[in-house]
Amino acid sequence: MKRFLKQSCVLLLLGLFNTHIAAQQVVEVDTDEDKNTIVVVSMDKVHKDLVLIFKNTVSPKFNEAGMPRFLITNKKGTFGLGIGGFIKGVPSVDFGGISDNSNFLPSLIPSPQSTGDRSQFLFDIENSQVFIKMVGRTTALGDIIVYVAGNFTGSDYNFRLHNGYVQFLGIQMGYNFSNFMNVYTSAPSISNCGPAGMVNYRVTQLSYTYDKLKHWSFTGAIELPTIYDTFGSYEDKYIKSGKQKMPDIVAHASYLWGESNRVRLAGVMRNLSYNSYADKQWKSKSKMAWGAQLSTIFALCPNMKFFGEVNYGTGVAKYVNDTQKLDIDLVPDPDNPYKMQALPVLAWYGGLRYNFSPKLFASGTYSQIRRYSDNGWPVAGSDGYKYGQEVTANIFWDPIPYMRTGIEYIRGWRKGFSDDGKRHGNRLNFLLQYSF
Repeated sequence: MKRFLKQSCVLLLLGLFNTHIAAQQVVEVDTDEDKNTIVVVSMDKVHKDLVLIFKNTVSPKFNEAGMPRFLITNKKGTFGLGIGGFIKGVPSVDFGGISDNSNFLPSLIPSPQSTGDRSQFLFDIENSQVFIKMVGRTTALGDIIVYVAGNFTGSDYNFRLHNGYVQFLGIQMGYNFSNFMNVYTSAPSISNCGPAGMVNYRVTQLSYTYDKLKHWSFTGAIELPTIYDTFGSYEDKYIKSGKQKMPDIVAHASYLWGESNRVRLAGVMRNLSYNSYADKQWKSKSKMAWGAQLSTIFALCPNMKFFGEVNYGTGVAKYVNDTQKLDIDLVPDPDNPYKMQALPVLAWYGGLRYNFSPKLFASGTYSQIRRYSDNGWPVAGSDGYKYGQEVTANIFWDPIPYMRTGIEYIRGWRKGFSDDGKRHGNRLNFLLQYSF
């Protein structure tokens, strides 16, 4: 018992005291009578090859956790278990119109007739993250990565899975950002979701990436199909939801040059199933849908980069920030009440990032998304979402290691299919984030 308490105290003290103190020593802990030993170290004591795997597999998406502060390794240094995350506090003020969500989205700017609120104060801390990451070097599987991360976006700040996957030999299996999303071109933003027209979606998947060519990388994937649909007055009378029978199929090819310049072409094919009460009985029907994306990030000058993407397709509204909550992958066809249709969506954004120094940078982004009508949908008099626009400007400063501060201004507009004019909203976001 005394030995167990001694070991527990050693591990607890290493986690609680400043990492600069912990970094000065390597502590070996015998785990059983056979003298199996684990080694508890800080990042500067880990084998260089192991640190390189951690560094090369950090997600390039903005607002994701980076390198872990603490690490546990086996004695040979061939496997490492990293623990880290960040606490992210975001006070926000809306004025001159609101977006009814902790993430600013033009589609959620309410109708003037539905609320009298033109301003609000918010305080979001639920996007704080915690992660555990294991990396290792094996003979059979090469470099292997196991990653689990979560935030507190569940109801009443409950922990919620953010990412969870295993990766080896170019194969990735688990829950991660969709392969239709380009994490490398994500815009800097205090708002956790990013620009309105950005593809930002996580899904269960199985993918394979081939990156052995000098400038090229290729990925193919199957992903769990999920439909965000709406039926209106036709629900349960003519049409209703059905079970999905095929995975979403995603592929992309990237061309890379220089240190971090790239351009990527991606596509997704979907088979969207639903039930139709045709011929006086329920039958399973389906609608083919597709999406295409062109994205890029490249240096305009030593301290400035351009980033952006263009997305177009039918039945792909669930992938895009501003239309994820609108349930419009499939909608009824008023010309034929027994059929569903996939409406076209165009979404894009472009922006610039300028680094004043390694600790200070600023960015600006313009984004737009447009939903097109077809076959009389939405029906006359409906206030269905037609298009939205968003402008974002921000500046970030890292005053001390592991701490980030920032301020951001967002202005958004939205327009419905009905003639009620544009609605707009403004938000100021403030950021205080500390990584551990």
